[in-house]
This record gives sequence, structure tokens and C-alpha cells, in this order.
Amino acid sequence: MKIIPTIIALLLCCLASHGSRLSPDAQVSLITCQPGKEFYEAFGHTAIRIYDPVRGFDKAYNYGIFDFDRPDFYTNFAKGNLIYMLGVYSYPRFASSYIGENRSVTEQVLNLTVEKKQSIYDYLEDNSQPSKREYTYHYFFNNCSTKPRDVIEAALGNKLHYDYSFIKKRMTIRQLVDECTEENSWGDFGIDLALSHVIDRPATDHEYLFIPEELMKAVALATISDSSGTKPLVATTNKVYVAQAEPPLPKDVFSPLTVCWGIFLIVLLITIFNVIKGKPGFWFDSMFFSVIGLLGLIMALISFFTNHESSGNYNLLWALPFHLIAAFLLPFKRVRKWLKYYFLISGIILLVLLAFWWILPQDLHYAVVPIILALLLRCANVWYYENKAVKAVLQG
Repeated sequence: MKIIPTIIALLLCCLASHGSRLSPDAQVSLITCQPGKEFYEAFGHTAIRIYDPVRGFDKAYNYGIFDFDRPDFYTNFAKGNLIYMLGVYSYPRFASSYIGENRSVTEQVLNLTVEKKQSIYDYLEDNSQPSKREYTYHYFFNNCSTKPRDVIEAALGNKLHYDYSFIKKRMTIRQLVDECTEENSWGDFGIDLALSHVIDRPATDHEYLFIPEELMKAVALATISDSSGTKPLVATTNKVYVAQAEPPLPKDVFSPLTVCWGIFLIVLLITIFNVIKGKPGFWFDSMFFSVIGLLGLIMALISFFTNHESSGNYNLLWALPFHLIAAFLLPFKRVRKWLKYYFLISGIILLVLLAFWWILPQDLHYAVVPIILALLLRCANVWYYENKAVKAVLQG
């Protein structure tokens, strides 16, 4: 009688093991979803589908899940420690959510052996367990596109060979990001302000694959080599849904470039008014440099105290955090006679920045040019009104 529970347990284990085996008819596919309209959808999305008609199994494994309700979500987000996770969904439900947003969905069925399919399935099932499903997200090197890529590469090892001939032009990581975010001018502007020269190096062939559509192109041309020869990685490609044509989005009237030139025009008019009236307008300088200094402080905090790709941000040459201190001290007359040298040095830095704009290691956003010109005007304003010798010469 004592042996019966043991036998039952063994039988249950065998049944469970049998239940986790894919049938020979199972398919493993890479699913690529077109970018959406929102900024966070600008790069598109990738998932792995495992479909087994014999077992009635059809799931999408999605590495793009994050939880807003985590107690430490916003703290980690600010620090650059983004915690994402692997989610498992019904594939029809997954696909319908993108189709409902009129986003193209493409399926690439992979040309794998039964053993390789099983290997990928076992890994994904194990990785989806609550204790293992979370990972530290990285914009370019560990995201919803690179994770499926890595799963496929781990299963195939050195038998997988990419053909990167689809790369027609060598681009930096920033340029690749710019291509994806060109429809969202403010999002692109924010990225260019926050992320430093670290992303201004040419992306390697493999690094291109952080973008879902680039991964789809690479997989389409990839091959598998084994003892039987070489075969394409993709067996068939299915256009699950092709996005319907929509009216073009209206042009962004208040783009960063337009707004920044508008700011420059306001600063220019105020400066002309100050010159005509013979009044320095230090109240305006105090406000203007406070805003720029606060922006610089935020960028400095991101640069030095987070894990974002922001170390050594050249935007700090024009958005000096020290402007906050200068702006606070500017109303005090006794301090201004010394403070004028700070604005002189700031103006020289701005001129050097403009002079060497095209050879900087970092690709700065062109919309900051009018802000730099506005800062130059107000640096000159402070220097002029606090330097009596210069004022006397100019007044003749």
C-alpha cells in the first residue's frame, strides 16, 4: 500500500512532462508589430509566438511588460533602472490589440527542428515564472527586441548566421533613434537633451537589431547551418495584418525648433527695448537664467547620478547648472561687479560651442541654437551694463 502514492506521483510527473512537450506540428515564430502613434510606441514591438495545433496551444511571449503599480517604479525609472518583465498572452488577443490600433503585424515562422522548438519553448516557459520573468531594461541593449533575438541565438548557437546586407548606411545609435522618433518632434528633442555622446558612435551590425523592424530584416536574411547543409532561418512569412492608409498627421506647428526660435525672438525684442530705454532688465535675466540653470541641473543629475546613457552630456555647456546661482545673485548690485565675469566666461563658452558645433563628439539638437543665441544676447547685456569702460566706449 505504501508504494501506491509513489507510483501515482511518478505517473503524474510523466503526465506533466508529456503535457509540456510540443508536437512535431508546433511552430515558433517571430512577431513584429509596426510602430504606433504614441511616443512609447515609436520603435515598434517584437514577440515570440509558439503555436501547437495538436495541443491547442497558441501563446505570445512578450518582453515589453512593465508595472506602474510597483512601489519603486518611478524611483527606478528616474535612476535608469527600468524593471520590465516577460508576459505570456493568448496570441489572438496579443495580435488583435495591435490590429485594433491599425498597426501592421508580420509573422516569420522559423525553420527549426523539433528539438530547437522545444528548447525555445522550455526556456520561455521557465523564464516566465514569477521569480525569473523580470529583467533590467535598457533602451538599446536589452529591450523587447533584443530579448527575443537573444532567445533565438541561444537556441541555435553558432549555427545561426546573419546577413547584414540590409544595412545600406552606417548610422549612429542616435541617428537610428532619430529615424524612429521623427514623427514625435518633442520626444526626439527630449532624447537629444537627456542622452549624451555615448550614443553618438556608429552602431555595430548586431546593435541595429534593438529596433524590431531591423531585427525582422535580419531574420529574413539569416541562415542556419548544420550537418545537412544551410537553410533559411525563416520558413514562411505571413502578413497577419497590413495597416490601412490613414490621413497624414498634421504638421506640428509648435515644434521644438519653432518654439525655441520664438523664445529667441522674445529675448531679442526685450534686449532691443533694454538698449532703447537704457535699462538693463536684470529682472528678466534672473528669470531666464533660472529656467536654463534648472534645466541644466536636471540634465546634470541625469548625467552623473543615473544609469541612463547620459554621461558627459555636451548640452551642459550651454545649460550650465551654475546659472541658477548666478540668477539668484544677479539682483544684488554689490555682487554684479564680480558676477559680470561669470557672464563673460559663459558667453565665451557659448561662442566656442557654436564655432565647433560640427566637430563635437555629440550631435546636439539644432533647436538649441536659438536658445544659445538668446543666452549670448543676455550674457552680453549683463557684461555691457556692468562694465562701465565698455559702456563708455560704445556710447562714444
